[in-house]
Amino acid sequence: MAGAKKKQFRFSANDDIILLREVLANDPYSSAEPGKKWDEIADATELQGLSGRRCRERTSLLLTYYKKEDAEALKRSGTEEEVEEKHQLLQEIKELQEEQVSRLESENKKKEKQRKNRSGDKKGGFGNIALETYSCWSSDRFAPLNGPSSCGRNG
Repeated sequence: MAGAKKKQFRFSANDDIILLREVLANDPYSSAEPGKKWDEIADATELQGLSGRRCRERTSLLLTYYKKEDAEALKRSGTEEEVEEKHQLLQEIKELQEEQVSRLESENKKKEKQRKNRSGDKKGGFGNIALETYSCWSSDRFAPLNGPSSCGRNG
């Protein structure tokens, strides 16, 4: 049975709500290991045959519909209450994503500023330091510069 196919999972409106609740509860966007978080979400939903990847893809699709304000795609199945709850959950998940993006951008700016400060202190980087320290040849290798006469020159 090496070629046995998995049965395709079709999401109902209720399945979407269960999934979105678990996404909010587990917040995979701020995790250091999002793949494991999505697997935990798949297990927590208790929906048969659902993988972490499938959960991530479905959540992403629902968010795309939500961001495009594609109400028809979100209303395809479900009662008015389910559609409202789905909208509310998607809004909260969108905010989680935006918080994570903002947090990452802030961290990147901070790291960039630190890197610029470190490179600015060196005034020219490693190349100039090497040239200042080792400036003349002696016996097929660089010899440290010990003053004006170290290369056999006067001043």
